[in-house]
Amino acid sequence: MNVYHYRAQNKMGRVVQGKIRAADVKGAHQQLKGNDLVPIAIRSAEEALRHDAAAFARRRVNARELIVFSRQFAALLNAGVPMIQALQALRKQATCRALQAVTARIEETVTGGARLSETLAEFPRAFSREYVHMVASGETGGNLVETLGRIADWMERELEIRSEIVAAVRYPVTVLIALVLAAILMVVKVIPIFAKFFARARVPLPWPTRALVAGNAFIQEHWLAIAAGVAAVVAAVFVLLRLPAVRLAWDRLKFRLPVLGTLYGKIVISRFARIFSALVRGGVPVMKALEVAPGVVANAHLRAAVREVLRAIQGGASVVVGFERGRLFPPIMISLVGIGEKTGTLDDMLEHVVAQFETDVRYALRNLTHSIEPIITVVVGIAVLFLALAVYLPIWSLSGVIR
Repeated sequence: MNVYHYRAQNKMGRVVQGKIRAADVKGAHQQLKGNDLVPIAIRSAEEALRHDAAAFARRRVNARELIVFSRQFAALLNAGVPMIQALQALRKQATCRALQAVTARIEETVTGGARLSETLAEFPRAFSREYVHMVASGETGGNLVETLGRIADWMERELEIRSEIVAAVRYPVTVLIALVLAAILMVVKVIPIFAKFFARARVPLPWPTRALVAGNAFIQEHWLAIAAGVAAVVAAVFVLLRLPAVRLAWDRLKFRLPVLGTLYGKIVISRFARIFSALVRGGVPVMKALEVAPGVVANAHLRAAVREVLRAIQGGASVVVGFERGRLFPPIMISLVGIGEKTGTLDDMLEHVVAQFETDVRYALRNLTHSIEPIITVVVGIAVLFLALAVYLPIWSLSGVIR
């Protein structure tokens, strides 16, 4: 019995879809008719996956799913399982429908004689350029198993850094959002009621209450203009950041921000160094690695610096001189690149750079969290005091009037 995917129309005229087991397409057709369904399309499981592969080609695959895929693929190949059988097992094992469909397409193409890296390149939303180039180098060098394991390690470290960044900013962002929502609730709901009550009692309102009342009146009278203004600003920022010159200036400014600029620079450069090291270690030529590696970093300023490095090397300069002309990379990285170039251990030296920067980033994130907490506490205290005065000062004034 085979599994078939179907789309059909029921008695109510609604289109339904599902799976059915039958000996062949004709049997599936008869079963659907017996269930009072009018078949629209019937595909075998393999055909459905191939159809889905085209639909999912533009969708991203979850990074964790891709890490598991890479590790399992490496384990199967290391155990001596032929690549086609390994891909079949991965397709059946995958829990993500997009990855399952993409794996089916990869299996079909590789069976037809294509190289694995060529097939992966057909799905740029699932497999990045860095992933494809590392796989290609593993195929050429005959160390695909090791390369897949290295890819999984690289992706895991990327996720760890992102998780640490999210953990560092989660507390202040949550507190600020809660504070803004509380202020909006006070301005829109609470303060207007107090204002009407005290106006009838002819009690003069203190300045914190008057400020909130004025804010409420302004929002109610001009909320449409405020919403349109915010939308216009967001749209303008989005459009401007698509301009190469503006994007370059903005990304350059990120490196110069007080306090956060140094941390951001270390994060960005460590990500670049990590993928650059992985590509070089996997056998990708330095020039090609420098072309591919910046793609993992969404910063135009860094990409411009790497292009400067490439131009210098193409002009006959050494790798270390190229990095010096990039004018963005820290002295420790330039020194280690120079040592690695002389001793033929460039990938090892880049790993040292990555390890040092990741350690610095972890310490910086912890210090940032500890530094932000007292600032957030002071800001929340001032805001709560202001809101409390806006509510309780009129009550005290009213009690004085009554006395």
